[in-house]
Amino acid sequence: MKGLLWVFFEKIGVTVLSLIATFWYANLLGPVGFGLAIIILSTSLFISTIIENLQQYPLIAATENVDDTFKTSAIGWLLVSTLIAIILFMVLLVIYGSDWWLLILLSVVYIPISSISRVYIADLIIKQKYKQLAFRACWGKAAGVAAGLFVAYLGYVELAIILQSFVAVFIALIVMALSNKSLFNSNSRFSLSLFITLCHEGIPSGFAVIEQNAKSHGLIIFLGAFIGPYVSGLYALAIKVVDIPRTLIGLGFTTWATGKFHQVRAQQTRLVSVFNTALLCCCSILVPSYIGLVAVAEPLINEFFGDDWLEASEIIAWLAFYQCIFSFYLYLPPLQVLFKTTYRTLLVNVLSTVIVLLSVVLFSDSFGKYAPLVGMYTSLLFILPKYSVEIVKALNTNFVSIIKVIYGILLSAVVMYGVVYISIDSFAVSNVYMLIAIGVISYIIVFILFNLANIIDRKILANIKTL
Repeated sequence: MKGLLWVFFEKIGVTVLSLIATFWYANLLGPVGFGLAIIILSTSLFISTIIENLQQYPLIAATENVDDTFKTSAIGWLLVSTLIAIILFMVLLVIYGSDWWLLILLSVVYIPISSISRVYIADLIIKQKYKQLAFRACWGKAAGVAAGLFVAYLGYVELAIILQSFVAVFIALIVMALSNKSLFNSNSRFSLSLFITLCHEGIPSGFAVIEQNAKSHGLIIFLGAFIGPYVSGLYALAIKVVDIPRTLIGLGFTTWATGKFHQVRAQQTRLVSVFNTALLCCCSILVPSYIGLVAVAEPLINEFFGDDWLEASEIIAWLAFYQCIFSFYLYLPPLQVLFKTTYRTLLVNVLSTVIVLLSVVLFSDSFGKYAPLVGMYTSLLFILPKYSVEIVKALNTNFVSIIKVIYGILLSAVVMYGVVYISIDSFAVSNVYMLIAIGVISYIIVFILFNLANIIDRKILANIKTL
């Protein structure tokens, strides 16, 4: 439980700082300028996120020759990521011209720095040192936001967006390296054959994250190429807003649960118990957050961004509902990593990615800004059945028992949405703060009633104290 609190300390601090900067950048630049800067940054983030997952999950799953594994991964991926960064720099320079060289340089250097950081992060997750994880992220993000806001104040807002991410990841690496000087001991060695094996083991995880990554960074790039920077800016802001619950709550629980799953993976009954507790606790916060975003998207945009960004509200609502669906499968990737079965969802993840990106290419003229959403919701037709089967196999349980854990949360969120909708439609409440308060209060009341009636299992919820 203490580890989970440290994880949330990290996520809350990082998210709040990031939001402050994003709101300022978006208001200063507008959809077009914001979109152009984010397109450049998204290219590097898209690649680095894939590399991070290719790299990290084999390290977490490693049980033999751990020292050699970590050193091999660090050296091998540093060389590969540096080569990729050089190639990407030249490509982006040709596309955007020499006037953007500094922004492009800072964005591509992010890739190798992120790569070497991932080795330290994997080690901290395995050792469940969540306090150190929290401090490296908060120090990095604080320094990044400070640098970004200062440069934006000087008038270089596009540069500020890139500089913020660069400084954040660089400072976080320095903090981890100084606090863990013994990670790469002198007896460990680099092995090319081991590096190839690690790459092979990481490929399924790399492809799995493409499914999520293509709906954020990759999507921004495609929208910029086929529709224009205006729509890219709308989606960049919408994704940022919708990512708040996922980053603050989802990733926090995932980081914490990965260590807990690793600890009990050999005990099937205990693993199911930990999973149920983690799922119920996570969904009890994550699901109402997404449903709440659906309900207050338009007043939220009006309050913080104004009329220029109003079209982003519909995108936020659809993306929030989409992410709400995926919140029920939040723990599938870490379970697959532990049992080395990430390859089982490889095909559906790749197919989903292709559908989303092709929807932008093929349907932009017909559906405009809604084209990506058509692809996303179409891909659910085969993703959800496959994910359901795999999570049941990983836990050696049945799907009905999983539904029983979370159905009370679903009902609570539906009631909350109904109350907020009535407040807007029948009572003309438009103040976003009042609507959020109405939603939170109504959800808490229903949650308590369902908990007393044991519709939300009290025993499962109480287990969080023992973890």
